[in-house]
Amino acid sequence: MSISLLYNKKASMKKILKLTRRAWKIAADNYFISIFITIVAFVGFVSVFKLFTAKGEEVYATVKVSQGLWWANTLNPPLWMIQNLKKGDTEKSLTGSSVAEILEVRYYPAQNQSIQTGQYSTFLTVKLTVDYSNRRGTYTFKRSTISVGSPIDFEFANAQLSGTVISLSNKAPKNQYVYKTVTLYKRFVDSREYEAIQIGDKYFDGEDEVIKIIDKSVLPISQVYIQGRNIGFDDDLFDVEMKVMMKLKQVGNNLMYNDENIIKIGRGINFETSGYYFDGYRILRIE
Repeated sequence: MSISLLYNKKASMKKILKLTRRAWKIAADNYFISIFITIVAFVGFVSVFKLFTAKGEEVYATVKVSQGLWWANTLNPPLWMIQNLKKGDTEKSLTGSSVAEILEVRYYPAQNQSIQTGQYSTFLTVKLTVDYSNRRGTYTFKRSTISVGSPIDFEFANAQLSGTVISLSNKAPKNQYVYKTVTLYKRFVDSREYEAIQIGDKYFDGEDEVIKIIDKSVLPISQVYIQGRNIGFDDDLFDVEMKVMMKLKQVGNNLMYNDENIIKIGRGINFETSGYYFDGYRILRIE
């Protein structure tokens, strides 16, 4: 039995040597093809090695969820999309490592949309794993160069989305927030709207309570209204003054409600609370 095994082993070795000599002969006769195959094999090996060993750098981005480029007038995401974006959600690479992680999800009623749309300006704070080019001074995320204003795509476990990068840093964001009492004013408010305003009503933006109604009052007016060329009287119309406590982001000399809307006296503002949607109000005072 041992002699038979020894014979089979010798036969196998001869077969391997024969195939090896044939391969070397083919390589010698077709050295251009051999060089090409060697280069392809080397590049493949280096690519696989980098794929499993490259760590990349971590940067932090604020992303506005949107479609396409930032200057395009596109729709804002509805509530069903926002509900599928969770803090801690990650996007994985082919090797299973995280390339994007959601750190914050904040959303606000879209200022330029009608009440009926139910769309929200949505902002994500995301930690990204990127490659950095010393020569160009740029970051690359999933083979695309990213900077402020560039589009970016994500494939999280529960949602696929695109957006625009509105801030990018290699340091974790440290935003400065301040609380301000903001007095709002609106003319010709229907009595039913006034009754719907509830003191203590709040708005939660996904991370913090950013608006709370603290007072409301009716101003004396003549009940005169102008609609087109018509002038009339309506005892159910009031001028309303309302005070709200707002948590605002301090950006230089500006106070920001979300990452786009500057809070200044005279500006208009739309917002919602848990019980009502407010539109057509103007900022009267900031204290």
